[in-house]
Amino acid sequence: MKLVFFFADYCGLCHAMMDSVVSELVDRGADVEFVDVMERPHYTDAFRVTRIPTAVVVDGSGCEYARYTDVFTIGVLESDLGL
Repeated sequence: MKLVFFFADYCGLCHAMMDSVVSELVDRGADVEFVDVMERPHYTDAFRVTRIPTAVVVDGSGCEYARYTDVFTIGVLESDLGL
């Protein structure tokens, strides 16, 4: 499983989630891809991201397994990522 984290530089909540939940997942060995919605709009559109921050968990074939927006906890992501 892989976490795709959609954010924007201007988004304070995005930075708060990156500094806490997402960085902890990276420290625990999670596979995380960071996507700036302003720099990669086509990728953002492909995942139908309309709000940030958004965390999408994808399986090995790239299919969406779970999606979380705004504020989310490390517990649900740990479980989805198998950590």
